[in-house]
Parts: sequence; structure tokens; C-alpha cells
Amino acid sequence: MLRYWVPRWAWRIRGGALDGRTPASPLTFGRITTNDTAGVIRAYVGEGNLTDDPISTFGNRAVAHVPKLQKLMHHVCEHGFEHHVVRNASSTADILREAFGRDLGWDVYHHEAKEE
Repeated sequence: MLRYWVPRWAWRIRGGALDGRTPASPLTFGRITTNDTAGVIRAYVGEGNLTDDPISTFGNRAVAHVPKLQKLMHHVCEHGFEHHVVRNASSTADILREAFGRDLGWDVYHHEAKEE
């Protein structure tokens, strides 16, 4: 069993290491995962927006609008992706899809990709 020491004053801290509100902005999100037994790397990327919608909670807070979120969640669950993602205040999913798919040869799902 892993044990570690935490000072008594730290027990009173709530909300984690970060605290604040993420401003409204464009949003690119993604996840990279490995299937070690098959020896493959898979990813998904997509875009949406961070909004100014009210939210009352602790930690680093943000509200995201992701088009067709249920479709994305179906893909995430059906293909065994972990639920945490990386996010960035940009619109760069096309670039990531190209880099991961064409340049690195990974299997990439681009959620709601723009028509080319």
C-alpha cells in the first residue's frame, strides 16, 4: 500500500491545485490512448466553445458547448477511451487530425469534422 504524509493544514484545502474561471473562447479537445496488446495508438479530436454560462462549483471551472455531444460520448464509450481530455483555447482539430493520422499513422476520429 502506498502511504504518504500530508500536513494537517492541507486537510482544510478544498478544490485542488487550481482555482478560477476559464474564459469563453474557442475550444479544441482530444484524447490519445494506446492499445498495448494490439500495438496501436488511437486518438480523437474535436472542437467546440467554452461559454460564459454560470456555474457554481470549485476548482478550475468551465462550461463547454460541444456539438452533438451524445454522438461523441457514444464513440468514446464504444471504443474504450478514457474520459479525461486535453483542451486548448484554439480551433486546431484539423491540424491535429492531420498530424496524428497522416504524419504519425494513428487511427484518428475527428468529431464533427468540417467538410473538405
